[in-house]
Amino acid sequence: MESTSRPLPGIDGTTDPKRTVPAPAGGTEGGHDGGADRTLMWSPSAQRTQGSRMRAFQRWVAEHRGVQTTDYRSLHEWSVTDLAGFWGAVWEYFEVLASVQPQFGRPGAVLADESMPGATWFPGTRLNYAQNMLRHAAERPDEVAIIGEHETLAATTLTWGELEGQVAALAAQLRRLGVRPGDRVAAVLPHIPQTVVALLATAS
Repeated sequence: MESTSRPLPGIDGTTDPKRTVPAPAGGTEGGHDGGADRTLMWSPSAQRTQGSRMRAFQRWVAEHRGVQTTDYRSLHEWSVTDLAGFWGAVWEYFEVLASVQPQFGRPGAVLADESMPGATWFPGTRLNYAQNMLRHAAERPDEVAIIGEHETLAATTLTWGELEGQVAALAAQLRRLGVRPGDRVAAVLPHIPQTVVALLATAS
């Protein structure tokens, strides 16, 4: 019984023929043709690709780091061969919010220890995940932040402003219940927008 593979799309929306996953084996059983049909279903326009956040990051990296990358594959290659350079650039380009910022320019400021498990990233820095996620609420409060699709109900949406408000309300309630920094909050929740609210509230 033979196994075939199919191409996977890259992060910029283009198809990478060398990035594949196994296709179902067993010929046409279950409606599959064993991978014979490899018709590309969708590809972004050049305008959309050039306007993507990844392309903007690549241009920034070329200007500020002198690193030339032309596509997803070359960007990925840089990310795995120069860990400190790549993730330091990610931090600066995306302007990560932190109460204690990395001391860029000092040895080990990005990656102090590469050993796995236990790699040490950005030693000494302090940041809050929820703060970084919710900063968009101040910039575009009326834009949609989350779309919730449900099996039996109509789709629901939360704007950035609504998300921030719900997170703040739940975080305040958790504090009233006595939850403090260092505590562990556990829950079994479905894959719905309110689960994101709960995550951000416990992290805020």
